[in-house]
Amino acid sequence: MLISDNGASQEGGKHGTLNELGFFNLIGSRPEDMVDRVDEIGGPNLYNNYPTGWAQVGNTPLRFYKQNTYEGGIRDPFIVHWPNGISDAGATRDQYHHVSDVLPTILECVGVEAPDVYKGVTQQPVEGISLRYTFADADVPTNKSTQYYEMLGHRGIWHNGWKAVTMHRSGTPFEDDVWEFYHTDEDFSECVNLADEQPDKLRELVDRWWVEAGKYNVLPLDDRGGAELLIIRRPGHEPPGNTQRYLYPSPHLERSKTPDVRNRSFSITARVTRSAGDDGVLVASGARTGGYTFFVKDDRLAFTYNRLGVMHEVVASEPLPEGALDLTVQYNKTGEHEGLATLSCSPADDASSSTDLGSGPIETLPYRQTTFGMSLGKDAGPTVVDTYDGQFDFGGALAWVEWTLDDDRADLAKAADVEHEVQLMEQ
Repeated sequence: MLISDNGASQEGGKHGTLNELGFFNLIGSRPEDMVDRVDEIGGPNLYNNYPTGWAQVGNTPLRFYKQNTYEGGIRDPFIVHWPNGISDAGATRDQYHHVSDVLPTILECVGVEAPDVYKGVTQQPVEGISLRYTFADADVPTNKSTQYYEMLGHRGIWHNGWKAVTMHRSGTPFEDDVWEFYHTDEDFSECVNLADEQPDKLRELVDRWWVEAGKYNVLPLDDRGGAELLIIRRPGHEPPGNTQRYLYPSPHLERSKTPDVRNRSFSITARVTRSAGDDGVLVASGARTGGYTFFVKDDRLAFTYNRLGVMHEVVASEPLPEGALDLTVQYNKTGEHEGLATLSCSPADDASSSTDLGSGPIETLPYRQTTFGMSLGKDAGPTVVDTYDGQFDFGGALAWVEWTLDDDRADLAKAADVEHEVQLMEQ
């Protein structure tokens, strides 16, 4: 089974962008700065996204974009390949179904009934219905009668070929939302709004939306600010401390699981044992479009911060010694989103014998630092820099990498608010 993501993205903005990481940091792209790099689109140095106008073309004939509950944000292709269960390969089906129907379909196909209780834990009920009945008959009427939608306060409901839908403006009363009404069996692109012609039927669907929302835990509707929502954590998931140690080997970590170095002083220390020629990456967070990497090349320690393709690099003034070492980069803020990075080396567990290896200015991104995540002992993605090739695995022995994070920033609430906003835009 193959299903696409939601509708075309509106994150490119009016003019598009060559690096969507800039969008996530509220840093715009000017057409005059982008035109000379158009031939790089599709390569490792860019994370491009087309303008909203082309996004709407990509969704045509459907309206609007992902995030919205109009068809442009929710209608997607779904492909099923099952030679032993489908006889008319290449044929299409038009029955109305939803992603919540995929699990019930799989369960029916494999002959498994979802348990009510598993290992003593009561399970949530399986939502949706199986669509396997469509495999044998392309023309059978849909067994599904109702499907609700909700995204960022935008709402919609489909019921027996009719659909009510509304857009919500964050911070305004939900009672002020204006509902539209479409007969999607005949008007799937939602061109003819029948709200004024059939107000009673529209009200019937809106009332049904509230019933479905109560049934499937959508309520209460919530459009609080991002800063407030981001500090809410699941019970038992306490915020990480200011000292965070990651043992090697660790798997590649998604960006939300990495140390939060946004607009604050911090240090990174790697415990290694090395001989001459043992080069490689100690830790890399990000990709060619943005992030940072801490590595050894030609026996010299180096730290590079990639700010949307502009490299801020500090390289040690002398080669590293051999043996068990603590290798450190200390970043001290000197202003908002800028500071001084200093490299140092000491014998393991002997910080008093540290040797300063040089320093240099670093300019950082204000909010999201990377879209890729973090790897220890290698650079697993499109490398943060072109200084080295491939993963550039560390040749010595890496025990752990430790971050120490200072609390010298005053924009934590704004950073959380922006991160929440762009996370929702990605949905």
